[in-house]
Amino acid sequence: MTATVAQLRILVDDPDDASKIFEDSHYEGIIAIESNVFRAAATAARTLAAYFSRKVSVAAGPVRVESQHKFKHYMSLAASYDQSAREGGGSGADTAAMAPGLSGVSISDIESNNEDDDRYKGAFSRELDVNE
Repeated sequence: MTATVAQLRILVDDPDDASKIFEDSHYEGIIAIESNVFRAAATAARTLAAYFSRKVSVAAGPVRVESQHKFKHYMSLAASYDQSAREGGGSGADTAAMAPGLSGVSISDIESNNEDDDRYKGAFSRELDVNE
């Protein structure tokens, strides 16, 4: 499913009202680059973070708005959407679902470690409980 401007606005919390930060054309440009919803949202969040990185902190009486907090928020949001995209979030043919994988030590690694004289042999072995 191709991302829409409305979806991006919801995901990055940029409502389409008087308080909006970017125009629809900005989000349409992002969608032209990234069609996956979560990858587009991550790109939009990084763009918003860059926007706030150029801003200075504002104080009005007791209220203080730190642009650095907004920058960190949007960068964290981008990382979250990147993770969702890697995990196969979204739907459609452009979603790359990750196949489950196994990790561990190969038999050849174990054999080469056993042959290495400088390597610590360890205190435990399979025959530890064998009583003859």
